[in-house]
Amino acid sequence: MNLKKALVTGIAAIGLMASIAAPGALAQTSPPTESSSGNNSTIAYVAVITPGAFDVYFGVRSFDLSAVTLDASSPEGAAAGNFIVYYTDSLANRPNFNVTLTASDFTHTTVSGASIDNAGFTIAGAYNVRQDQCGGPERPVSSGCNNIHQIGDIGYFVNNTGGHSQAAFTPWTALNTLDSARTIQFGYEGVGTITSDGRIDVALDVPANTVAGIYQSSLTLSVIAGTQP
Repeated sequence: MNLKKALVTGIAAIGLMASIAAPGALAQTSPPTESSSGNNSTIAYVAVITPGAFDVYFGVRSFDLSAVTLDASSPEGAAAGNFIVYYTDSLANRPNFNVTLTASDFTHTTVSGASIDNAGFTIAGAYNVRQDQCGGPERPVSSGCNNIHQIGDIGYFVNNTGGHSQAAFTPWTALNTLDSARTIQFGYEGVGTITSDGRIDVALDVPANTVAGIYQSSLTLSVIAGTQP
């Protein structure tokens, strides 16, 4: 009732001022014309701060596969190598995630048109992701990380499917060619694990009659929404 009374009083005051300033204004049927321009729009700002950092990256800028020698008795060959994926993860909480790997065709660094197909570039196997565990000096139990899900545990995929976090090494035998994006590692939702790293072994088939020289491929890591619980 008080709100209704205040509203009626306000309308009466506006009507009175209009009558004094411009007789007959109450009969007006269209909006009045503004006599001056002012700030009829503004900008609102808000700062949202999430403590901590999250980054996924290769341990080195580049890495070498083993050299391959082709000759008449061995017209085809295979190269092997490995790299490590690192994590900086000090967020108080983050959603689950997957990390995928893609690679381009290998191209000759000096001979135009000479290449090795990325369908022959494969993931040979994955190692367990090492990380700071709950109860350690950098992540005490008192911080709330008292189980695998709360600490945002990071593990690895095998054959582009399923999650693993215990075995020391598991070979990939299917869905391992890098001509398509392959999911190599994952993280559970939860508290960041400070620093983590996991090794990936790779292999390359070198076809017969490949031109001699140095070839290079670009590998890319991508972080996408996870499928792990």
